[in-house]
Amino acid sequence: ASEDYNIARFTFKDLCGSPKGAADFLAIGEQFNTIFIEDVPRLKFNEVNLVRRWITLVDSLYECHAKLILCAEAFPSEMYEVDLNSAANDENFAFDRTRSRMEEMRSETYLQKKWVGSQLRRSIANEETLLAAFRAHDTNKDGAMTMRGFVDMVRQLGFELGEDELETTFRSIDINDDNEIDYDEFLLWWSIGHETTQENNARQNP
Repeated sequence: ASEDYNIARFTFKDLCGSPKGAADFLAIGEQFNTIFIEDVPRLKFNEVNLVRRWITLVDSLYECHAKLILCAEAFPSEMYEVDLNSAANDENFAFDRTRSRMEEMRSETYLQKKWVGSQLRRSIANEETLLAAFRAHDTNKDGAMTMRGFVDMVRQLGFELGEDELETTFRSIDINDDNEIDYDEFLLWWSIGHETTQENNARQNP
């Protein structure tokens, strides 16, 4: 990494091979405007943790308007084969968005965007309201929220989804599978994912 030039290089294993969350990936996008990632493999639908981490990583860098250069086994269109008949429907739908974003990140329009970096948090509307709601449902006051707290909070914020759908959403955000989500994970999902969750629910329940 070069902090002088805001450039960093990682391998896929560095970033997705161990438990990491939105806070880790946002920190990278906030510190570096150009990120090289090597040895990116094709992803299989049964590699749920790897898929979730990659989705969160791409979402984080996209929201920071960081430039992403990959040395990958396949093009974005072939990186992950969506299986709509599998049990991993949430990952399938989410990776559709990720694939689209990876393609967009190659475009001239995206590459001309100004790096947002640490200004991302300030650009999210109503963050004070979100933070207050998160803290109110952080029952242990340890910076993390359980599934019950998440379901109650999102309903308070006006989400029109059933409990089963919200619990599925919680599990997709909790990429470390520790049955908790921290504020950075929630904020990233809210900034880019809550509308997608509603769209997916509408698609599954026309």
